[in-house]
Amino acid sequence: IPTLSVNGEPVTQSTAVIEFIEETFDGPSLLLDDPIARARSRAFGQVIACEMHPVIGPELQRHIGGVYNIDESGRKAGYKHWLAEGFVTLEALLHRREKPTAFSYDEKPTIGDLYLVPQINNAVRGGLDTSDYPLVSELDERCHALPEFAKAMTENQQDYL
Repeated sequence: IPTLSVNGEPVTQSTAVIEFIEETFDGPSLLLDDPIARARSRAFGQVIACEMHPVIGPELQRHIGGVYNIDESGRKAGYKHWLAEGFVTLEALLHRREKPTAFSYDEKPTIGDLYLVPQINNAVRGGLDTSDYPLVSELDERCHALPEFAKAMTENQQDYL
């Protein structure tokens, strides 16, 4: 679980951490000024946080595998299936944008992009070919090109196991 330690107090869960940072730190906003664009960016992130991530979590995968006697290859197939379903949705949302932007809904990263990068990393680790989702893949590449994203990667954290 992502955890931000604030004066020794843990702030957990991605949305709570992102909102805490947005509300307490100076710097570029992760939320757009236009309320519709802001809602679209949030919705993009919530597809990942609420629809994709819960069904691919390792605990759920192990539970389903045990209860329904699904072997490792079956679990991997289900994992890839639900990731693919989510990326199809994300790709469709990006196609519906009024105009293409460098990042999900703006010329700078917004809240939606923060959810996307770790989910793509999960997909790649799980063996899903993300080339079927060109807009999503382009966003991921742009994000990875920014030093802020590189510094925030899980493997670059001092408490990474």
